[in-house]
Amino acid sequence: MNRLFLIAAISMAGFLGTLSITFAPSGESAACPILGAVSACAFALGGYSAMAASTLFSGWRAAAVFLPGWIITLSVSVSGALAGAMAGGAASVLLLTNLLSVVTVMTLGAVWVRPYLCRTVWSRR
Repeated sequence: MNRLFLIAAISMAGFLGTLSITFAPSGESAACPILGAVSACAFALGGYSAMAASTLFSGWRAAAVFLPGWIITLSVSVSGALAGAMAGGAASVLLLTNLLSVVTVMTLGAVWVRPYLCRTVWSRR
């Protein structure tokens, strides 16, 4: 499967999952905490959008679009998962959704970095 298609498909799946949490009924509003005046889900939506948009570029421009989105989404997901773990049973929705987001973001990172790991390293012998 084409790597760019895989990145776009996984990031759009994460975007749609986060979007469904954003507009969840009021009983599940704990899954999307507020950071200042903005919801944490808005940051994750922006990060997933940036990762999907990076497939439209090539070279360093793709990295300049992908990496900030990946870092933002990973940091929001990990902090949400830690907050859910610390809160205990009351925030099980927060823990579960953010752990799923962490797995999605880590998969995106692995798919994105894979071609760079396969390059041969030239030595100066």
